[in-house]
Amino acid sequence: MNVITSADQNFEPSNDFEFPNNHKVFYKGKKNIVFNHKVINEKPVLQKRKFSSFKSFLIRATPKIFIRAFVLISSLFKGYEEFPHWSKKVLEDYQNDIQGWKPDIIFSSYSPIDSHILASKISKELEVPWVAEYRDCWSFNTMGFSENQNDFLSLFLRKKEREILKGCQLILAATPFIKEYYQKFFDKNVELLLGGWEEETKVSTASFGIEDSRLEILHLGSMLHGTRSLEPIIELLERYPELQKKYHFSFVGRDTDLFINKVKNSHLTKSISLSKHVTFNQSEKLGLSTDILLILMKNTPMEKYTLTGKIFEYIKFQKPIICIDPFESEVSNFIKNFKMGYVIKSVDELASLLKSKESINDFIKISDIDRLKFKRSEQISNILNILPSTLRDFHNH
Repeated sequence: MNVITSADQNFEPSNDFEFPNNHKVFYKGKKNIVFNHKVINEKPVLQKRKFSSFKSFLIRATPKIFIRAFVLISSLFKGYEEFPHWSKKVLEDYQNDIQGWKPDIIFSSYSPIDSHILASKISKELEVPWVAEYRDCWSFNTMGFSENQNDFLSLFLRKKEREILKGCQLILAATPFIKEYYQKFFDKNVELLLGGWEEETKVSTASFGIEDSRLEILHLGSMLHGTRSLEPIIELLERYPELQKKYHFSFVGRDTDLFINKVKNSHLTKSISLSKHVTFNQSEKLGLSTDILLILMKNTPMEKYTLTGKIFEYIKFQKPIICIDPFESEVSNFIKNFKMGYVIKSVDELASLLKSKESINDFIKISDIDRLKFKRSEQISNILNILPSTLRDFHNH
């Protein structure tokens, strides 16, 4: 396999390939900035942190109608590519990079949409079939600006997306909703490719630094510029202080620093800890070490379309899962269907659950049989059974 990627995507061949030396990865971008972890001086880091906080504030505060208008105007004047310089570099270099090697099939993954635009051009030039994977919808971006499948911006982007996907032979959808969307609006073969978990690396467990018998509840993942909020947990521990003696909450991931002051002002620093983004191996250690795993969904009706990717890592850890979700998202249905844990809609409901349990053995978790269904190898095997017909259809056409 040859992979063309951007350095800032943190692609890790040692984790992503069983035999890394059999494959090639071509980074397009300033790789040294991402992978050289030395701090040259503190001023740029501080400036970056301040800009990140301001950006997070804008994302939280700006009404979606203005975001939609910005995206529309940007698309009209700048084009649809998010990273045009990266795209240009890929097109200039790819034939020299692969040195005459011709793939049997091209895979591209959104986001960004640049990947699909590039794949459409390269597959045409090389005359090979193309499979497009979607982790989110592009023209109906439920994680970003969209609120209605038929608003003007969604209609506008969908028209362009049909042009982009004209030469695509197969769409792989990461969630049932994404599959339904592309089947409904695009005349393409669409298959479901759920995420999955990889075999554990040989890692030891990690300590949370809690020197008592409290149960550890861990949230792994980004707080999405603060649109995922710790406020339900803060409210829980303030209204039900007896729970502070039974449970400790840890939040690990990007944008957790946005909540430092709220935790301090609530005098909950002994009950809530915040940590920045960690490596894949570190997060695996934490997941294997915790007692309970937590999912926080955003407090918006658009979350009903979301099947957060972290659920598959959580399945690997095989710990009880608590999902705080007021809007019955896809991930909530997933948790219920496979009896992975609990879906909670309110602070009072969460308090009742936590107070009712005497020990970790009282919580439910996914069964061994269901857990194995979500190994990544199982998911990929399903797709490999489909690819021969995709190749045949392309060559027959």
